[in-house]
Amino acid sequence: MENLYIVALFEDDDHNDQINMLHLMLNELMKPELDKLEVRQHSKRPRNFNYYEIIVPQYDNVLFKEHF
Repeated sequence: MENLYIVALFEDDDHNDQINMLHLMLNELMKPELDKLEVRQHSKRPRNFNYYEIIVPQYDNVLFKEHF
């Protein structure tokens, strides 16, 4: 079987039930490959609130063009 990449994004912090459901679904799809399954958790990143209102107006022309 060729490489298969599956990305699952979960919104809430308590996602063990969702991981278990994903595991069950994958078990049905690819039983022989399941032993190789790697589950990695992504931590929440801090968000910049009011980024466009506060930060972007401080950019000079060069920095603005680099980002947008």
